[in-house]
Amino acid sequence: MDQVASLSRQNFSNAKEFANSFLDREISNYLPIAYQFIDEHENEWKLDYDADLEVTNHVLRVRIQDLSIDKYKNDILDICKCQNKDGGWGNTKNDQESKIRSTAFCVQMLLRANRILHVQTVQTSILSGLDYIISAQKSNGSWDDPTWHFLDAASTSVGTLLFVLKENFIEEKHRQALDQGMKFILSNRHDNGLWYYKLTGSPVTITAHLLQKCATYYGHAKEHDLAIRELIKLQHHIGHWDNGNTDHTCDAIRAMMLTSSRSKNKDVVTEVFHSACKAVQWLIEISKNIGGGLGDRPGKPAHVERTCDGIDAMLKLRQFALDNTQMINFWS
Repeated sequence: MDQVASLSRQNFSNAKEFANSFLDREISNYLPIAYQFIDEHENEWKLDYDADLEVTNHVLRVRIQDLSIDKYKNDILDICKCQNKDGGWGNTKNDQESKIRSTAFCVQMLLRANRILHVQTVQTSILSGLDYIISAQKSNGSWDDPTWHFLDAASTSVGTLLFVLKENFIEEKHRQALDQGMKFILSNRHDNGLWYYKLTGSPVTITAHLLQKCATYYGHAKEHDLAIRELIKLQHHIGHWDNGNTDHTCDAIRAMMLTSSRSKNKDVVTEVFHSACKAVQWLIEISKNIGGGLGDRPGKPAHVERTCDGIDAMLKLRQFALDNTQMINFWS
């Protein structure tokens, strides 16, 4: 940890400096181990099993991000095959009751993957899924999900609609649903720039989810810089958030990197880079002695979903170091 504490105080003036750094070497050593862990635990995410689609989509998100999704065409088609007649998806392959968050996450992955695959079957599933999302939106711009908090349901739905902005099939109904959803999200923001499930709870993960949507939709805003600095205040000095919560730690740094990439304040960008470096080194440290994957907290068993979160965070840190101004393109 002493090496990364020193590292995180450095200002990398160019990509070459980061590429030659201790942390980048650590990432290079870690990623093959993490990918191997995913390959060895197909039962957690392959739809040959009745896997949780949340986990399946986490794996596909990583493969989209690392540009290897063309090798996973069959997995993409398997998602299409388990789409329900109403256009939505349940939480698992065999779940016949469509849920908004699972549907939105599936549509996101199909949409991003099909930019490379160009399969008509996938396109048909995307459009049907988008119709489900729009039909499920409430008059106040929100969505409900029986498993997830309404802010999570709104976050994933709006996130999907933000991806649609770059597509040639976008329609006015998609724009209207996005606009209503963003208004709802802003109406739940607090004066300190953060969001809360409840005022007595941690704001970290839900703020991370919603902040990146606001940065994508609105661009730079003083409130975004404020939220970033409030999140950094909540980071433990060795790198994690929320008492060693791996998921929340990954959420926080990914959101801050995207959001700060749109900031006009260079100091905020530097602060986020330092914060993210500490967090990634912490993730690598806690992966040791549990098979190379990541668990929910230090000492907990590794599993595929959390391992994918770690990989995703590391890929995004590398892009941030390479050119933080391109984060929005790398992300979407």
